[in-house]
Amino acid sequence: MKKFEKVVELKGSEFENKFIKFIFDNLDSYLSGDWGVYKNGDIVNYNIDLLEKCENEEFNFLDDWNECIVNEEDKIDLGELKEYVGEGICFIDKNWSEDRCWYNVEFKGDILKISYMVDESLI
Repeated sequence: MKKFEKVVELKGSEFENKFIKFIFDNLDSYLSGDWGVYKNGDIVNYNIDLLEKCENEEFNFLDDWNECIVNEEDKIDLGELKEYVGEGICFIDKNWSEDRCWYNVEFKGDILKISYMVDESLI
């Protein structure tokens, strides 16, 4: 898997902006709930349909997220998020390793796609 050209280095526990916080809060949810068995070199993809509604729900995924946000300026607008991600971003997690732990983030329609390659040496 090739890294996207646009790179953002994550250097601390505080995220630089609301878009990075949104992406990584959701990534963390997927990672902590993923009981898949992967081997070194496997590509893992998480696809988050931001406009998906559950059957008996009033809100879609993004509306539900924004419902919990107190400050208006911290709410996520789909258009602004898509603009921030652009053609795709490679996030490098400096908390784990110098250049081996990274995530590609892109949009396919209204689906936020997060991908990474399993590196067993980081486990």
